[in-house]
Amino acid sequence: MASGWTYISDCGIPWRFGKSKAAPLNWEHAYALGHESELNQGLNLLNSKDFDSQALLDRVHGDLNLLQELVDLFGVEVPGMLAGIEKAIQQGSASDLEKASHKIKGSMLQFSAHAAANIALQLEESGQSGSMDGTGMLLKELTQKINVIDQELRSMLRNRLIL
Repeated sequence: MASGWTYISDCGIPWRFGKSKAAPLNWEHAYALGHESELNQGLNLLNSKDFDSQALLDRVHGDLNLLQELVDLFGVEVPGMLAGIEKAIQQGSASDLEKASHKIKGSMLQFSAHAAANIALQLEESGQSGSMDGTGMLLKELTQKINVIDQELRSMLRNRLIL
């Protein structure tokens, strides 16, 4: 690791230690200062099973303002998508379940949230097969994953830190 850089051991966030203070390193600073390798090490440490932060940041080319817009849209759109899945389950409509699950699966993949996308895929496949068994539990799991992803994304953007 380059001189002057260290990682907080419990979370892997890179920090820059200057003469008078320490400051968290964000995505824009890392590339501007030429510290891609330190940034990538931090991202590798922080990739959770819920989403791939490296792939997500690559997808938006490191533009945290664009990511903020997408996260805001995510917060507006996803509750309606989840409600559509819940309604399909309650009504026993396999075709509506398939459509609603397919839509949310695409959204999860846009955020590199593969675990949530896999649950949405299971719901979509249940709709395709016409089997509603276990879909309530899958919806509960999907909702929990999405809540975690939303919290992590918002924390990342609020602190302008890499996750």
